Amino acid sequence: MMNTFRSLVLLFFPLLTVAAQAQQPVPSKPRILVSTDIGGTDPDDNQSMAHLLMYSDRFTIEGLVSSPSYGEGNKEEILRMIGLYEKDLPRLKAHRSELADPDYLRSVTKQGRRGTAPWAGYSGATEGSEWIVECAQKESGQPLWVLVWGGLDDLAQALHDAPEIQSRIRVYWIGGPNKKWSANSYAYIAEHFPALWFIEDNSSYYGFFSKNIPDAVDPSNYYEQHIRGGGYLGADFKNYLNGEIKMGDTPSLLYMMDGDPNDPTRESWGGSFERLAFSSRVVFDRATSLTDTVAFCAVVEYRFEGPEADIAPDSACFWMDVPYGNTVQRWAGYYLGGGRYGLRYIPKQAETLRFRFVPAVPGLSLPSEGALVVDNRWPGKRYATDYPLGADWYTDKGDPALYVGRIQGGKTVSKWRQDALMDWARRWKWLTEDSAEQAFAAAEQLPWTVAFEDDLRSGIETNWLLDGTQAQVSPTPRGLEIVSGPQVNNDSAHVVLWTRERFSGPLKIEYDFTRLDDSPAESVCIVYLHAAGSGVGPYAEDITAWSDLRRVPAMKCYFDRMNAYHISYAVTSPATEGGDYVRARRYVPETGKGLSGTALTPEYDRVDWFRRGVTYRMTVILSGDRLYLQASDGTEKRLFWFDTSTLPPLDEGYIGLRQMWARASRYANFRVSTIVGEE
Repeated sequence: MMNTFRSLVLLFFPLLTVAAQAQQPVPSKPRILVSTDIGGTDPDDNQSMAHLLMYSDRFTIEGLVSSPSYGEGNKEEILRMIGLYEKDLPRLKAHRSELADPDYLRSVTKQGRRGTAPWAGYSGATEGSEWIVECAQKESGQPLWVLVWGGLDDLAQALHDAPEIQSRIRVYWIGGPNKKWSANSYAYIAEHFPALWFIEDNSSYYGFFSKNIPDAVDPSNYYEQHIRGGGYLGADFKNYLNGEIKMGDTPSLLYMMDGDPNDPTRESWGGSFERLAFSSRVVFDRATSLTDTVAFCAVVEYRFEGPEADIAPDSACFWMDVPYGNTVQRWAGYYLGGGRYGLRYIPKQAETLRFRFVPAVPGLSLPSEGALVVDNRWPGKRYATDYPLGADWYTDKGDPALYVGRIQGGKTVSKWRQDALMDWARRWKWLTEDSAEQAFAAAEQLPWTVAFEDDLRSGIETNWLLDGTQAQVSPTPRGLEIVSGPQVNNDSAHVVLWTRERFSGPLKIEYDFTRLDDSPAESVCIVYLHAAGSGVGPYAEDITAWSDLRRVPAMKCYFDRMNAYHISYAVTSPATEGGDYVRARRYVPETGKGLSGTALTPEYDRVDWFRRGVTYRMTVILSGDRLYLQASDGTEKRLFWFDTSTLPPLDEGYIGLRQMWARASRYANFRVSTIVGEE
């Protein structure tokens, strides 16, 4: 009978085994078109694109448009991401057969406008804007959902060229900074298409990556726990923000995956919104000062009179320079004709803004400096110059109880972040699981040569050294039975069996392990690899030189005084500590920090393995930057892998087996293999 091979490769938070509570059925698979500034200055679009591709079975994707209102984004970056997805697709498709075909995705990938639209809000058709029109005009019983992750420039162009599509599309826009970069196209849409069905998410989406959220997800560690080793998409993910989760555009996708998207006021993974009756627009005919206050994301419009210029209307002819960190951001002002000049600026956050105007037209006199106070409540107070909006324009909820810090509406997204990311972790598992299996299978096929064997059915004196004095060590016809000291929380009750021989380079260790005890004591078994002393004081690199210092084999003496890899297994531990876990460490004594900072990822909790009386064939492989443990009960195999690249590598030392207090186990058929000529 062929063995069933099942590998565990993720750390499971307790909530990972619980169905996501927020997600509700979607009435029908939505038609979506994504407009993205991927490849520009903000790498989180790549993160969100990976998410979209891995969930492409949930949507009918009709278009992927590169719309970089700022930066160097282009459709080639979308195509590159599709290429990575294509390489991972066989493994993904084994779990979801309806995932999108890569060639189809390439066929609907289009280039949109490069750079911001001029004052008018539109200029000329692009491949992307024309594709929006074509998709919107298709005969369908559903609207086309346009999910905008960047500027609105291509959408504005499409609406200008084919205004009739207004009733055939619905828009979810990640605004905020994107609104800042597409002020002119936003103003055009708000003024000329107020009846458009539109979600303007200016801040709620921040709740997806805010660090002020009391859930079990650590955005800075999600990559290590769930993505590392996840195929081509997983390897690429590390290139963006060093793998830290941001994914600011992903709430637009989550909104489409949870419940009826036609109701923006409902709770959903992608936020909950309220009707916006007006969009704040404040017009000044002068430079502003610290006495002037506007809402964040308001359209601030400066109008000036000056000489009639011999340039075409809608030509950039002056600038507003705004300090930004150690640099300056420059915003274009335009000639409107007839001696009139205008500039729009949209502040993305609460701040005190200082700026200066720089004219480029002879005779144009502008105030040299200005300032503006931006407050934290959108849309703020009303002005006669506001854009009135229709009944289907929605935005972030203003209830102060829904703020995350200063983030308006942030809790409408943050409350579901854990559910959404744990759901995605299940999909990453499809890649990490298969990837680990393949890597382990390849490691098994390396040119191993047996360097040491002991069936452990006779005495240990020839091949082994023993730390500890309380254990009973008994060779039997079935193997070496070791019974640790019975006293819980007594270091003297531990026992460690060491090989007398040292080994170097990659290692393959195989042995039979049978748990004989049913003790409820909090206790663990450990296998050590490449153990060597710290070399400080009496703790020589050759650990056999200070065996007498380990007559009481206290754990602290090992992790404080040795360099070693350790894998702990066959655990008896409370559920609050992860239950029956498998974990690995790399001791780093020179830090003086004990076990702090020694954990290797991922970790595996509640594995429900290593049952009493069952013999497991243990295979431990150290190769490259991976450490593996495969445990087979003869019917099923489970694989655990760990990334060793985060700490300095070890390549020479002793091999050991530890039992903590109150444990009884049998070991047999111990074999060590190395690769001849490799160190």
